[in-house]
Order: sequence, then structure tokens, then C-alpha cells
Amino acid sequence: MSEVFRMRIDKLAGIYETYNKQMVSKYKAVTKTNKKDEVDLSGTAKDYQAAYKALSNVPDIRQDKVKALKEQIASGTYDVGAKEVAEKILSSFDIKG
Repeated sequence: MSEVFRMRIDKLAGIYETYNKQMVSKYKAVTKTNKKDEVDLSGTAKDYQAAYKALSNVPDIRQDKVKALKEQIASGTYDVGAKEVAEKILSSFDIKG
């Protein structure tokens, strides 16, 4: 290798070392804080949270209604008209387009 080329490499190496030292000193200047993360919920989010909590306490099956229907079926008084059945079936479809 020529002497001139070697000098250029040595100078570049020196520049690189100086740059690295400066970058390390920048990172050492960062200080730690004792502040903890905080979350601030909006009013709407708090309302949703309260509604969700209230709904989670409601049972999936309303035992009182089930019991009443079972008693009606057992006694033979449970009667649903064809019109009511048809309305329920049609209400499950979006026929408006």
C-alpha cells in the first residue's frame, strides 16, 4: 500500500473514533426519571367502561322467563300465533334493501 493511502485511512479512522466518542457522550447525558406512566380516559371511554361493567353482571339467561315459558308449555297454555312467528322470521331479514 502506498504511504498516502495509508495516511488517508488513518485520518478516517481518527475521525470515526472522534465521532463515536461524541455519540457516546450524548447518550450518557440522558437522565432517568421516576415518573410513572399515566392513562387519562375520556368521559366517553369512562361511560363505556361503566356500561360494560354493568352488562357483565347481567346473566345471559333470564331464569324467570324460562321458568314461566316451561310452565306454560307444560300446562298447554303456551300459544303463539302464525302471524307472530312469521313477523319474527321476516324481521330477521333486511327486506328494505
